[in-house]
Amino acid sequence: MDFFPESIANELFSPEGAGPDRADWQKFHAFYEQHALQVQNYCVRRGITVEEAREFTQDIFLSVYINRVYNFEEEQAVPWLFTTTRNKVISHMRHNIRKGSHAPVVEEVSRSWNIRYSQPDELIQEKDNLTRLQLIIDNAPPMVRKCLVLKYFHQLSYEEMADFLGLSINTIKTHLKRGLQLLRLQFQEK
Repeated sequence: MDFFPESIANELFSPEGAGPDRADWQKFHAFYEQHALQVQNYCVRRGITVEEAREFTQDIFLSVYINRVYNFEEEQAVPWLFTTTRNKVISHMRHNIRKGSHAPVVEEVSRSWNIRYSQPDELIQEKDNLTRLQLIIDNAPPMVRKCLVLKYFHQLSYEEMADFLGLSINTIKTHLKRGLQLLRLQFQEK
């Protein structure tokens, strides 16, 4: 995974390729190669698109370079890296939830279902269920909706949800329980 090509690195640092800046670049590059894929995968697992995850990874590693985190001890650098990544992902999710844009995540799930079902009637039934699910979530109380989206579409843990929403873990669990009851009730009325 390349952050930027070697030719750009050569322009940024001393022309002779020696000196402290070149050594810094090499340490940074080694740190990047060791951790970039892990950062990108973390973002993707949290529901960020692959393209956005690549951009996040570049932004985060730009911060790593600016703050010279690659010079820290490994025990300090890795927690800093993943805390920064987690915070960036949470900020992105907050932004999307404020805009009410959980629908693209539902649409992405829908596209993956096209592959699983070979029978047209099965696919139609699942798409109908997905449409109903989206309507139920859209009409749920705001906090219940946020909790359902964060837990089941973005796979956040209770702790991450509590941190993200500024609520206690028990409150999160209560909202999720209400949301699941609402889903069960609405799907039974079918």
